[in-house]
Amino acid sequence: MDYVMMTAPVHLYSGCRLKHSKIGLVRFSQYLTMLAGPLDPLGRKPGLYRDHTRVMVSDGNGEIEVLASNLLLVDTYPRPTEAEIPNNFSLEERLGDLPCLIKFWPGDIVRVPGSKREGFWVVNRVTFDDMSGRPIYELTDPRGQCIEWNPWQKICDDPSITVDRGNVYWLYHDSSKLSFKSDQEELTFWAREGISVPGLGKDMSPGQTMWPCAQSFDDGSADLITRNQKYPSSFHTYKLHEIFAMQNRERVRALTERCFAQELVEARTMKA
Repeated sequence: MDYVMMTAPVHLYSGCRLKHSKIGLVRFSQYLTMLAGPLDPLGRKPGLYRDHTRVMVSDGNGEIEVLASNLLLVDTYPRPTEAEIPNNFSLEERLGDLPCLIKFWPGDIVRVPGSKREGFWVVNRVTFDDMSGRPIYELTDPRGQCIEWNPWQKICDDPSITVDRGNVYWLYHDSSKLSFKSDQEELTFWAREGISVPGLGKDMSPGQTMWPCAQSFDDGSADLITRNQKYPSSFHTYKLHEIFAMQNRERVRALTERCFAQELVEARTMKA
C-alpha cells in the first residue's frame, strides 16, 4: 500500500485508511467542526465550519480518537469515485449558523447599571466555549482591567444592560451606519485583522515606499494603504476579505485616494 502525507486539507470519505506513526493503521470517520466568530482571521462569515486540522478516526478495536490531520498519512488506494464526493465539497465549507446568538460584538460599549457594577465595559473580542459553543466575551472594565464574561454568568442575561453598538457590529449588519471621528481612525479600522489581509510591507518592519504600494493599489491587488507610524516615508497595503469587499471596496479605495492624494500622484508620475 502507498501512503502520502496530508500536507493540505483533502476530501476523505468514511472508512478511508490512514496511518499514524504511533497508533498505526486507523480508519477515517469524520472531520471535526469549529466556530468562526467576528473578525475571523480567515475572513469567514460567523458560523459553523468544517475543521480540517482535526479528524476523528477509529482503530482496529473500534476505539475512537481525535488526531491532528497533519500527522497522518493517507492511503492512496482505493480512491473515492466521483459519486462519493459531494458536489458542494469545499475546504472552507460553512455548515451552518452559530449555535448561540452573539449579544456583544468587538467595539461595543456595554453599560451596566447598579451600585456594584456601575459603569461601562468595552468589548475586546468574542471567543466560544468548547463544549456548548456559547460566546465568551473579553471586555475592559471601568478600571481599565481585562475581564471575561462566560456564558453562565447572569450578567450576560441582565435585562438592564444597554449596548452602544460599535463599528464591527455595523460592518456585519449595516455598513451604511459605520461612523468614524477621522480618516485616520477609519484607515486603522479597515486594516484590522479579520477585515483585511496584509500585503506589501508587512513582512518588513519599515514597510515599502509608496511606488510599489501605488502599483498594487492601481492594479487591484490592494484596496487600502496605510502609513508606517514609526517610519513615515514607508507604507503597507491591505486587501479586504471578500465578505466585506462587495459593499465596502469603493468606500475604502476612495478613503485611500483621499488620505494619500499627493503621494499617489507622485508615485504615478514616477511610474509614467
